[in-house]
Amino acid sequence: DTVEVFDTVGDYVFVFAVSESLDVTANVVDYHFDDATDVTFHSTSGDDMIELVDSTGDDTLTASPDQMILTGTPVGGSEFTATANNFRDAHGYARAGGNDTAAFVASDNADRVKLYPEYVKLMGSRYYTRSKFFQTTTVDMLDGKDSGVVIASGQAEALWAKKNELRLVRGVDVAPGSEPDFESLAYDVTVLGCERVVARAKG
Repeated sequence: DTVEVFDTVGDYVFVFAVSESLDVTANVVDYHFDDATDVTFHSTSGDDMIELVDSTGDDTLTASPDQMILTGTPVGGSEFTATANNFRDAHGYARAGGNDTAAFVASDNADRVKLYPEYVKLMGSRYYTRSKFFQTTTVDMLDGKDSGVVIASGQAEALWAKKNELRLVRGVDVAPGSEPDFESLAYDVTVLGCERVVARAKG
């Protein structure tokens, strides 16, 4: 079954989570859908925010300026899809377990990506998206005069860059002039097509 969720006049905060049911919170009011497999949220007015929280299984988050989608299958459960349309402020969380992946696509305008120790932010003139705790994240900046900032954690990290590609990984040793081993990493972020990046190391 599919559930459609709409805002009304004013600013709304929606939260989607997975338990034995698909759970939705709309401005602190909780709803539980036992037989649903798909939930779609629509932001039609106001400055609405949404949080999509992962399941205990391996989940995938995809995000663009107009849409964020979370799909997956919880351990012992059924496949689900949560879709958020036209939210100015959208967040994805991977804190329930599994090996989770996020993929962002920017707009054709001047966008900005920021890499932090636990999360990635992508923002433009009319949208703000963020993913937190995902093991693997890819950001495609497309066209436009884009910029980026990398904030290191102080742990053992490697920043590897070449034309049109930047990769930040954690917990690896990299010999000078060599490419990191990108297999089985706990934290791995790739940024494609960013024109200008500033990196700040700690420790």
